[in-house]
Amino acid sequence: MADRMEVTYTCVSGHEFTRVFAADITVPGTWDCPRCGKIGTSESEPAANDTSASARSHWDMLMERRTMEELTEMLAVRVKELRSER
Repeated sequence: MADRMEVTYTCVSGHEFTRVFAADITVPGTWDCPRCGKIGTSESEPAANDTSASARSHWDMLMERRTMEELTEMLAVRVKELRSER
């Protein structure tokens, strides 16, 4: 087996998690927390100034593409379709 190393990351919520990497690679300074999705930094990587950074949720990505008015209209159309199928 290739030489390996463990890297510990800590997210802004305080969750600690460990990842195993090959010893001969450049280790990523950040990794998404498996518990809360926020960005975790390794002990060798200084924490970013913006501690509120987190992974984008499905809702965040949806809101980048649609307005609330569009979503409300789409929901109304879909509910009407579903009720007419009965």
